[in-house]
Amino acid sequence: MVRETRQVQVDDVELAFRVVGEGPPLLLVMGHTGTQDQWPLAFVNALARDHRVITYDHRGMGDSSSPPGEWTIERLADDAAGLLAALGTGPADVLGWSLGGLVVQELALRHPGAVRRLVLLATSAGGAEALLPDPEVLAVLHDDSVIGAQRARRILALLLPAAWLAAHRAFLMEYPRPRHVASQDAARRQWRAVTSWQGAWERLPGLRVPTLIVTGDQDAVTPPENSLHLAGRIPGAWLVRLEGGGHGVLYQVPRRLAQIVHVFLED
Repeated sequence: MVRETRQVQVDDVELAFRVVGEGPPLLLVMGHTGTQDQWPLAFVNALARDHRVITYDHRGMGDSSSPPGEWTIERLADDAAGLLAALGTGPADVLGWSLGGLVVQELALRHPGAVRRLVLLATSAGGAEALLPDPEVLAVLHDDSVIGAQRARRILALLLPAAWLAAHRAFLMEYPRPRHVASQDAARRQWRAVTSWQGAWERLPGLRVPTLIVTGDQDAVTPPENSLHLAGRIPGAWLVRLEGGGHGVLYQVPRRLAQIVHVFLED
């Protein structure tokens, strides 16, 4: 499916977005330094069979503008709410991956009328209650001295289990690469938004949005125990643990993941 990139002004930022498919609106919120180019096409197209799928670039990423000043998770959540309002979607289903999962939690808590159902993929509650990855994983994530293809290979080695990569070597050529790589300044501002966020732990029991939590049981970036903690805090939440799945489980089993999401949204 061909998707045209368009822009819309939301407060102080011009957000780049794409829409594909017909049906109830489903907003996909990307992870740290990622762009909408990096959603797997097989995943997006499978979801678009039954939904109007909306993807976008966070402020400072991809084709979106980069306003000055510090960014916060609250600000990113307001961006998402503003995009939905500008598109006139009404309450939308929302899926957030990794950092995007933090953003959509804040979106659902700050703008409850904007969210119909919530999907949290490979994420945590943030703040002091979040379980962090091993120090060597954090070191690779934060090392921006290496750029380009070399950094991409190092990041992929964290996103996907070694055994899976060894069995799917062709994926290295198929991985959706962004047209625009995040600048060092934008990446650091986005990371400061993550580390300065106080998290949603105390507020999650008050979340009244039907929620699906998905984790890979081999996630090295966001340990899967985080998903168990989320499920214990959000009333009535569904929890799915995918065997052999890494942080980038959406690249490993895009169609299966789309089917899981579809079943939840149609329940």
